[in-house]
Amino acid sequence: MHTGDAVRKTRRGRWLGALLAAVATTAAIPAVQSSAANLPPPPAPTKEVHGHIDTATGPVDTTRAEECAATPTGLQGSAWLVDGVTPGQIFRLTADAGTWRDDFDVAFYGSLAGCRANEARIVFSNHAGDENSVVPAGAGIAVVTLATGKAGAAFAYKEFAPAPAVPVKLPGARRPTVVAIIEPIGSDSVNGVNGFSPYHLDFLGSKHPWNNDADTLNNIDFNADPATYVPGYTGGERLDLHLPTLDNEPVLPLATADNLAWRSMKNSTLDAPHPYWLAGTKVIAALTFNGDLHRRNDNGGHATMASSVAAGNVHGTCPECLFVWIGASSVSTESQALEWAAKQPWIDVISNSYEMSAAWHDGVTLGNETSSRTKSLVADKGKIVVWAAGNGADGAFIAPQSTYWSTQKGPDWVVTVGALTPVNDQPLRGGQPVDVIAYGEQYPSAGDTVVNGQTTFSGSSNATPVTAGTLAHIIQLGRDVLGDSWTSLRDPQLVAEGKRIRCAPDVANCPLDDGKLYRQEVEQTLFDNVLPSPPRPLPRGTTVAPPSPMLSIPVSSAPAAVSPNTAPLDEIRYLPAVNSYQTEGHGVVYGKLDAGRFVAEQRRLQDGLLGQVGPYARPPAERTWMTVDSKCRQRLWGIWGMGYYHGQPLTFDPAVDQTAMAWNGWCDRVVQDAFADGPANPELGTPSTG
Repeated sequence: MHTGDAVRKTRRGRWLGALLAAVATTAAIPAVQSSAANLPPPPAPTKEVHGHIDTATGPVDTTRAEECAATPTGLQGSAWLVDGVTPGQIFRLTADAGTWRDDFDVAFYGSLAGCRANEARIVFSNHAGDENSVVPAGAGIAVVTLATGKAGAAFAYKEFAPAPAVPVKLPGARRPTVVAIIEPIGSDSVNGVNGFSPYHLDFLGSKHPWNNDADTLNNIDFNADPATYVPGYTGGERLDLHLPTLDNEPVLPLATADNLAWRSMKNSTLDAPHPYWLAGTKVIAALTFNGDLHRRNDNGGHATMASSVAAGNVHGTCPECLFVWIGASSVSTESQALEWAAKQPWIDVISNSYEMSAAWHDGVTLGNETSSRTKSLVADKGKIVVWAAGNGADGAFIAPQSTYWSTQKGPDWVVTVGALTPVNDQPLRGGQPVDVIAYGEQYPSAGDTVVNGQTTFSGSSNATPVTAGTLAHIIQLGRDVLGDSWTSLRDPQLVAEGKRIRCAPDVANCPLDDGKLYRQEVEQTLFDNVLPSPPRPLPRGTTVAPPSPMLSIPVSSAPAAVSPNTAPLDEIRYLPAVNSYQTEGHGVVYGKLDAGRFVAEQRRLQDGLLGQVGPYARPPAERTWMTVDSKCRQRLWGIWGMGYYHGQPLTFDPAVDQTAMAWNGWCDRVVQDAFADGPANPELGTPSTG
């Protein structure tokens, strides 16, 4: 052990003590409040009805005749009737008092007579969360009910004129978005044995959404060199494989038939990379840095699952994306893999679900690589780098660990992703602080022994590629709607450019209003349009099974319907009662665990990017916390001009900012404590009182 390493470990102990003291202040934090001072005024509703339901319901069933026996504007039993609804209008049903909004449901009928006669309802909206959609064609009345056993609750039913129509995708070919998956391979004490299998339907070019939609101009010939359809691609060597012709073929015979092809692959170094494009698949480059593609028939290998949930045709949050698979077998080769990916102008998002440290999985890797070099090679070149926060010091989400000390998760220019559980929709005790969280248990991914098989993926290892794919989807959506084909060199931070997309009248500063989409705007679109985990968890013991089959989930572009263009003041109901930004950051990326949530999430991100809705109302404490967190990361790993912190004086509201205040005091001491013998990074500068 080098002396420098020993010194760092001693100082780390002092830092952890200070950090634990800061965490201890969270117990007395008051409830988070909403503030929409920075949002434009909401449009006036075209219809607004308030009601109060006093009687508890039985099983939710709005076809019961007695629920429709009252006057159109009154209460009968456990239902309230809203007359004169307008098809095509955006409706929104929220709780005024007495309960949370996800307890309310609404059904639409053609008429009161039809409702009384028990005619089939037109649509029944009963999903958990916001009852928020379009009044269906043929509707004349709405029937509002409460969930089983609920009573004494008030609601507000509002309708709004729909926002102007915006094309979700211009016809024709676009620059495809590329996600790079860097994965440890081989067998060692840190990473174990990992495998990648390209035979799953998730990776077949024939299953790509563009090749299966109505627009024939956007089809991709996946048997052609990717240089012909990925602008900036520098070329690779073709690798022909035995791909499945049936949707239920076993994987092993295909992989066995390709043994010679796999063995022909050359290892890569940074000076001599050997990318291979797998003909007929979405894998436009596969490289190994001092390793082998172990267990190539392993549909359930870590690398296969990570790739599938990011960009898989079936399980991916960006099914329209292409991807690069990069394997490495050591810290030094993982660094080379990251550096190679950073230098490719055609790679957009880099997903990393591993750690460069074996020390009780704490992610402490000070000194393994210089942070400034990582920044200049990755973030400054416009890449979005997403890194797993880790599963806790024990690897089992029991003992939290800090993300600050890692050269991978610590810098301000990295999107750090934690995990939550579908058991109760609450954050797991892993790495923190984080920027966002996604599911770390029971998530559906490629798996099993057949090409359409499914298994479940877990940990922040899953949460990270789910988030990486979501960020990539935002980029692809921007390219599709702007008409970007990237035919010229430009600012590396500019990820899409084309025709200008006007904001809706009541939305200010939407990303595409200037016809350009920047890397930072992609990240901010995600951060602005996710919400923290619900404050009322599901009962312990509740299980959420993955949807089956996943093939039933649409894999085309986001729904064309536009969500209501209202100031989202009611969204604040989902914010937790105490400050938990260090455990879940801006909020939850739900992904594809639940098909309904996935469609709603994609629609919200689409509408936020296109300027059809403003950002969700954020509590005043969130921005303060994020700024302090940004400051801490920059103190440790270098200045980042695109972070929340850019040297500005910080002001605090003691009523809501106690955690941020404690963190800020700790940050001011970090540099002189951590680097008493001088900053390890010249970009760190000197501490200030901020």
